[in-house]
Amino acid sequence: MATVTRIDEFLADIEGLTLIGNASDYSKDQIKNARDSINKRCKKEIDYLRKHLALTSLRRARSDYRNAIKARFKGQHLAMTCKDRNGFATHIAYKYLVLNKTEVKSYSDHEKDRINSFLDGDYRIFIRNAKQMINHAIGLLDSDSFYDIATGLLLLTGRRSVEVLKTASFEAIAANKVLFSGQAKKSIYDAEGNKLDAEAYEIYTLCDAEIVAKALHKLRSIKDYSNKTEREVNSLAASALNKAVKRNFLGKYTFNLDGVACMNIEAKSLRSIYVHLAQRLFKENSELTKFANSQLGHSDRKTADNYMEYKLHPDERL
Repeated sequence: MATVTRIDEFLADIEGLTLIGNASDYSKDQIKNARDSINKRCKKEIDYLRKHLALTSLRRARSDYRNAIKARFKGQHLAMTCKDRNGFATHIAYKYLVLNKTEVKSYSDHEKDRINSFLDGDYRIFIRNAKQMINHAIGLLDSDSFYDIATGLLLLTGRRSVEVLKTASFEAIAANKVLFSGQAKKSIYDAEGNKLDAEAYEIYTLCDAEIVAKALHKLRSIKDYSNKTEREVNSLAASALNKAVKRNFLGKYTFNLDGVACMNIEAKSLRSIYVHLAQRLFKENSELTKFANSQLGHSDRKTADNYMEYKLHPDERL
């Protein structure tokens, strides 16, 4: 995506079309012309992205553009604004970067079909050799490889890639528990629309919590992403991290219903696998969806459905 998106160029164009000040400072024609020009430029950019990206990547790119708009024009006095998804005023271009109804419906239908296919038991991926998988992840924490250490932490904590690489903080509070802060997709804002850190909460770790906390410190000492945005971190690290995940876990621990090794695994897969391993180890009698929400920081129970593609094989023992 980094070679396709052209956010800086887009923002420069939008900046040149933006009216600064109060709407009353301008005539109706000036407002209308500026609005139409911004709308036209946004449609041109979406059309450009549409030609180069599949729908899932298009949606992700659109979010990156919208976040960039909010960051670029934050605090400026704008003649034309709209409200973002959290109800805060931002540049009108945010409103005009939209997908068409067909694309919205297509993505929604695809996601429903994908989730229902494994919730109904079809295409379920079974986790085998789970104890060996955990031990392999623990061993990765002793590596000198940035991406191998990150891979181990992804499985052992269930955090998102950007959390492990940039935003997460772990404080060991029990043998297999840390106080986690730095959740990436938790939208908490102050009255001015500034994003605040999500409230810290306890999560289980699949190995000694002190080891996890030390490994995170070691990881950050090797490479520091603190001056990068979350979007930049994902763009810079995604390819190498997914390669490390495949190198360490591909074909060894996940199998289809017929026992054939699954030849596809990526960083985000480890978040789902973690949920099932942690529940078996620490809360075996809990309701899985409720447990998943408590560990992954979700408030919507339906969100946990995204992590049910994997399942511990019935014969698996931990």
